[in-house]
Formats: sequence, C-alpha cells, structure tokens
Amino acid sequence: MSDTALQPTIDSLWSACTPDEHREMLESVLRSAPVALANPETAGPYEEFFDAVAAANNVQSKAFRRYPVKQQRGFAVKVIDTPGFARFREFAIRDWLLLHHRPLLRQLCDAVGVAHEDGMITGDATPTTDKVRSGLASLIASAPARPCAVYIGFLVATEMSGFGDLASAVTAENYNVHGVLTRPVVA
Repeated sequence: MSDTALQPTIDSLWSACTPDEHREMLESVLRSAPVALANPETAGPYEEFFDAVAAANNVQSKAFRRYPVKQQRGFAVKVIDTPGFARFREFAIRDWLLLHHRPLLRQLCDAVGVAHEDGMITGDATPTTDKVRSGLASLIASAPARPCAVYIGFLVATEMSGFGDLASAVTAENYNVHGVLTRPVVA
C-alpha cells in the first residue's frame, strides 16, 4: 500500500469516528456559532451551515436558529453524511478539536516550537523536520489516542501549514491514523 493510500481525508476521518463523536462534533459547531455569528470575519461559514441544515430539513433558517441546540443537533445529524455536507464535516471536526481538545493543539505547538496563542499558530516560522518528528512522537505517546489521531489526521488531511511536512513526519513515525481510529472503542 502506498503512503498516499494511508493519508487521511476528512471523509475517512469522519467515517472512522463514532456516532457519539459525530454528535459532539456537530454540537461543537452549534455551541461556537453565537460568538462566530456575531463577528463578520467568522460569520460566513456558520451562516452557511445553519442555512444548509435548515434547507435540508425543510425548515426556515430563521426558525431553525431559534431551536434549542439539542434539536439543532438532531437535525444536523440527519443530514451531515449527505454528499453536499462534506465541507461541514471538516468544519465540525475543527470546532470539536478547538472546543474539546485544545490542549492537543497547544501541546503539539509547544513540542515543535511553533509560536502560538492557545494552540492557534501565530508565526510564520517552520520547524525543522527533526522537531516535527519529535513533537509528533511526544504527542502520540502522551495524548488520548482517539482525539490525537483525529487531530493528526485533520492536520494532514487539510494540509495545515505551520508544522512543515507533517505528512512525511507521520509516515516516518509509522503512525497510522486509521489504525488508531478503527480500534474498538472502550466505553
């Protein structure tokens, strides 16, 4: 199997996550929305999400926005796996990481020496390959396995800048994101 066959995509990450993780991810978007919608710089994707979920459920967007989060989540769960919602699956994974797993973001940034503010990269410097590999190894060894795999997979799938060639570091560390995510989940 080639290295690219092992590379995670947003769809492969989403498919490997559990229904409970999907609900948490969607709820993360819904919980982040009020702040994001209040800021013109971040409102667009959240407006698109609300509009798309409402339309897919034959509900007016204004009415949908007034529903309780639990009900909004239920509507989103019904449609999130449809083809037109691929970009929103990426959005949901990202917000879940930011809302529930920010320590992973901070830990990796600190481990590779990347300037950041609460896990959000603030500088342009690219760490050395050795720094990325050692930081990645440290994160894998110490972080909860599933969220760590989703985070690393997300960074690779979105080709997130700031960590250099992370995909090569993942391959060099012989880390299999999908292998971790396909292990049985212990309750």
